[in-house]
Amino acid sequence: HDLRELIGERRVIELVLREVQALGDALVAVGDEVTLGPRSRLLLTLLTYCYAAGIYSSEDIEWACRNDSGAQYLCANTPINQETIRHFRRLHRMWIKTCLIRATAAASSLQPPFHLAPKPLVSTDYKLDIAIMMDTAMFD
Repeated sequence: HDLRELIGERRVIELVLREVQALGDALVAVGDEVTLGPRSRLLLTLLTYCYAAGIYSSEDIEWACRNDSGAQYLCANTPINQETIRHFRRLHRMWIKTCLIRATAAASSLQPPFHLAPKPLVSTDYKLDIAIMMDTAMFD
């Protein structure tokens, strides 16, 4: 569930940054540059990285922003609360899914041959569903 175990933290960060940039470029190309502003790029990058790393609940992501070196780097040590994370995920699930699919696909091409791979990659829909379920369970 953690791409960092397969390809390393630095490579996951590079892939996520590349895919968020590619999505931003695609939105600009169709005239939708306002939609993915700096704050949205930061949150998209952070959530894509966390889901790729197996960090799902908004509470855990908020904690990671203070304690996980990769998350700290991506959010530039800016505190981000769990309500903001949940709100962004609800509004932009498709963006997160797109970036996560592309980063996961790029990571799978970097994996060792199939018979040597430690674990199969988990679907992006599953990761997003787990994040939602964890947040829902927290409030029930």
